[in-house]
Amino acid sequence: RIACAIVAGNRWEGYSSEERTGSRITTSKDGFLLAKEYYFRVLDDAEQYPLAPSFADWLFPHEYLTSIRPQFSVPDMPPSRALPPEGGLIDALLAQDIICRLTDTVEGTKHAHLVLGSEVARFQQNTMFRYDASPRPEVEPINVPRNALSLRSDIHIVFDQRRFATVSKPLSSGETGRENFTLAVHVFSPGSSTQFAKFYHHIAIQPLHGISLEYIFAGFAWTVSAYSAQFQVRQPLLRRLSSRSARHNCDPTFTTHLLSVTPGRTRATTAWC
Repeated sequence: RIACAIVAGNRWEGYSSEERTGSRITTSKDGFLLAKEYYFRVLDDAEQYPLAPSFADWLFPHEYLTSIRPQFSVPDMPPSRALPPEGGLIDALLAQDIICRLTDTVEGTKHAHLVLGSEVARFQQNTMFRYDASPRPEVEPINVPRNALSLRSDIHIVFDQRRFATVSKPLSSGETGRENFTLAVHVFSPGSSTQFAKFYHHIAIQPLHGISLEYIFAGFAWTVSAYSAQFQVRQPLLRRLSSRSARHNCDPTFTTHLLSVTPGRTRATTAWC
């Protein structure tokens, strides 16, 4: 549901149904949807709701993350591992742990950005720098310790290919009856990554410290956007898209367009603000 809400422009009230005008499907948070296809509906979906066609057109939901923070959080770095003022990204990872956060191995690890360095423009447009101060003026805000973790080099490659994301998944409530959550791997399109899915799908991430929940969520949205773009092209329909544009000295605004999306061609038919 969260992935669909991201594609729908952060419509968190949305729900899934098996029919275009069907009722809400209810499942547990760790349940499975077994039908071939579903519809994502919002409360006022009498007309088509606009989609965020790409990660570049998605607006980070600062308020939404604030509302779910009590549900799940990543602890800060212990004071005993505090960095000196001149410490950089590599120093921060060494302070966290040199162990791969997925495989629990030491050899061949390297730092991985939760929000990739190639997305620095989106990082700035969405004011993501508010979640960690740059250690020094010459350091890019995207290269902050809270936006990085250690991964084994082959896992890092698969991560950058957007074949999996780190997500919050529920644990059994146990004796307390209180629902708990953990960070775990979610493999996208497991049919094309069968070996990786066999070993790592639903596997919990090793404990993290000093990582931003907001950067983890942005990384999830970055992966979702790649697969939603493929869906939009493969389904040749008339769609309403919400795209980001720069006006008045690069001040970003959002314009809604009615587009005909077909493989290899996108034609605008109507646009309004």
